Amino acid sequence: PYWLRFNVLNPGESPIDFLLELDKHLFEYINIYVPEQDGYRLKRQTFTTPLSERDIKHKHFVLKLTAETGKTTYYLLVNSWNKRNKDSVPLRIWSQDNFIQHASDDGLFNGIILGLFLLVFFYNIVIFIFVRDSSYIFLSLVTLCQMILEMSASGTGFKYFWPNDPLFAWQALYQGTALVMGFNLLFYRSFINITRYTPLLDKIFISMSGFCFICA
Repeated sequence: PYWLRFNVLNPGESPIDFLLELDKHLFEYINIYVPEQDGYRLKRQTFTTPLSERDIKHKHFVLKLTAETGKTTYYLLVNSWNKRNKDSVPLRIWSQDNFIQHASDDGLFNGIILGLFLLVFFYNIVIFIFVRDSSYIFLSLVTLCQMILEMSASGTGFKYFWPNDPLFAWQALYQGTALVMGFNLLFYRSFINITRYTPLLDKIFISMSGFCFICA
């Protein structure tokens, strides 16, 4: 877990509402301690919180906060799934209007990325239809699995496809990785025609791809 402290300076004469974003999808939870007259109030979001129950319906943790006049000190406790190595905690403060623009731009960028994956997927399907080479089927399946990995890691899948099942992202990451490795091996085997030139290596590739599919 990471403890952080930050100050927000409001030079105006009235409170200001703002949004605090943890700009990374795969964090276990975020606790923020908001100062009040009689102490601190806890606001908490966890990775398993469905999209419908979050302050802001976004793929990242986004919390609504209010800065009183003068200096306001907040304390933050964040826990990452990465237990072995140090992890960064990218925090961003937004006004509501700027965040709406940011979310719109981010959605457009992710849409372009997914569109490129789908373009490559259908391109390989079309090539397979014309040349009847199974290599392109395996390559299209690799592309499809890589798209699912991208959706899981970035949070796009959580926002649009499985908003009520946040833990599916981890399942998709592990299974998608195994499937990508398995279909890649089958693609290499078919594209290079290993069966014809090195039968022993062909058996190794089949065994390794089978192991990957079992792990998935």
